[in-house]
Amino acid sequence: MFRDGVEGDGGGVAVLRADHLELLFKFSTQGMGHGHFDRLSYSLYDDTGEVIQDYGAVRWVNVDQKGGGRYLPENKTFGKQSIGHNTIVINEGSHYGGSVKNAEKTNPSMFFKDFDHDKIKIISATENNAYQGVGLQKTLTLIDDEDLTGSLLIDISNVSLSSSATIDIPLWYLGQKMSSSFDCKRNAQQLAPLGEDNGYQHIWNEANCTLDGDSFSFNWMGKDKFYTLHSISKVGDYIMMGRAGANDPEFNLRPDPVLIHRRLNTKNSTFVNLIEAHGKYSRTTEVPIVPYSIIKSIDLIHSSEDHTIFTFSSDQYLWEFMIAQNDDNADAQHSKEVDGKTYSWKGFYNLNKSKK
Repeated sequence: MFRDGVEGDGGGVAVLRADHLELLFKFSTQGMGHGHFDRLSYSLYDDTGEVIQDYGAVRWVNVDQKGGGRYLPENKTFGKQSIGHNTIVINEGSHYGGSVKNAEKTNPSMFFKDFDHDKIKIISATENNAYQGVGLQKTLTLIDDEDLTGSLLIDISNVSLSSSATIDIPLWYLGQKMSSSFDCKRNAQQLAPLGEDNGYQHIWNEANCTLDGDSFSFNWMGKDKFYTLHSISKVGDYIMMGRAGANDPEFNLRPDPVLIHRRLNTKNSTFVNLIEAHGKYSRTTEVPIVPYSIIKSIDLIHSSEDHTIFTFSSDQYLWEFMIAQNDDNADAQHSKEVDGKTYSWKGFYNLNKSKK
């Protein structure tokens, strides 16, 4: 495996490493018949293994009890589908309509990368053919900061739509929910699939609720480590908490959990996710260490076709993050005035930190 690098011509794969996290970002070609419809998807790792997973193949290799070790039917109906990956899904449909023939015609494109700094690594890629009339861009950043107890992933998804649509941002986390800022009660009486096709038919709808604020958080523990998702939202967005395994009569799918952030009837949209690794649990002393998030708030300052600006803060510090998603010129000057304050930076991105 290469270190902080990109592999592939045109579309490719990137690996970014921080002190506590490793990121695998896929903006690759289809991969012929075995390829998944997973443009601009990622998976996240720490020293325990996967934290945010790529489900991979529905196949029990050389285990005869499961179809003789062959690919199972759910590999096509779930494993390859876009909703089974950490990417952007439009109108509950898979990229390229699930057509390998169409997907093989075009590649995503890397837009920008900067791996030259010890404390911050960033990469951005675009996909403009996965859906008709839809432009997708994902910018991923890994940050190490001495005032955070672990590394931080920033995931920015920019969606440009020619007509209104439903956008889903799934997060296939591994672990157990600890707490959240939203109140989604588990369906206690009866479970139903999230949808009818494109992988949604294989996800149980365990809980859902409507968001009433401009941000939310979700805290979970996996393999004795604590993580928190911080997300920017809009009033009326939905949270759906699901689990793989619906319409799976032979128990071929692992019952892994997913959190889906849904925005209905929208055009151009920006989604910002922060995934914070911040603590652990000792089985020896039975004491949790830093189980709660260091980050206390996240706020979207500005979002347009050209620029995204947001802030996040702890009790002591404020971070300001700015990107120019349509201009990769390292010498370009950018400036936006919002509510009387001017945000200025040079190049594709900038991260400012100040004491509160």
